[in-house]
Amino acid sequence: MIRRNCILKKVLAILLMFTLLLCSCSSKTGEEELYSEDLIYRLSLCNLIMFDWNSPEEINPDLICTIYYSSSEANKVSVQYYNAETGESCFPKNLCEDYVKKYFDVSEEYLETAQAYNAETQTYDTFTGFGGARFIDSIKPQKDGNDIFVYVNYYDPETEEIVAQSIIKLIKTSNGYRYGSCKYVTDKNALV
Repeated sequence: MIRRNCILKKVLAILLMFTLLLCSCSSKTGEEELYSEDLIYRLSLCNLIMFDWNSPEEINPDLICTIYYSSSEANKVSVQYYNAETGESCFPKNLCEDYVKKYFDVSEEYLETAQAYNAETQTYDTFTGFGGARFIDSIKPQKDGNDIFVYVNYYDPETEEIVAQSIIKLIKTSNGYRYGSCKYVTDKNALV
């Protein structure tokens, strides 16, 4: 009976160890979420990483807000904030601004310069349509001091060749990592 209890304890200990190992492998840290396949695809879909910018405030505020409109968080509440008269979802400013500021170090004042922002109702009234996402081949993060560079390679589905690359710089801020800049490369000879 004592031997049986020892074996049972060992089996339980091994199961607990594997459970903890699996849990630790599947969770993402703050910066890892920033280069998750889902988020990179949405950045691409919204055309946020398809051109050069040296700071988030160089991005058109209407364009930067599309990261919220395309999110599952916006999708969950879009019916609640749908305006049948205009055919738009009118998201409260705090929902959109808080979400965008998780990923970009921008001020509320900057975001409120967006044409989609309605100061009277304090909402972001969405416009429809997103850009066309390219086919993503790979996402490779590389740490350099406090910064992380994320290399996103795009391919042509017909030739299966790498045709472009976004190099996204994540910068460490007081609130964690945020998207800091992007370089979009289409010259095949300059791809990293």
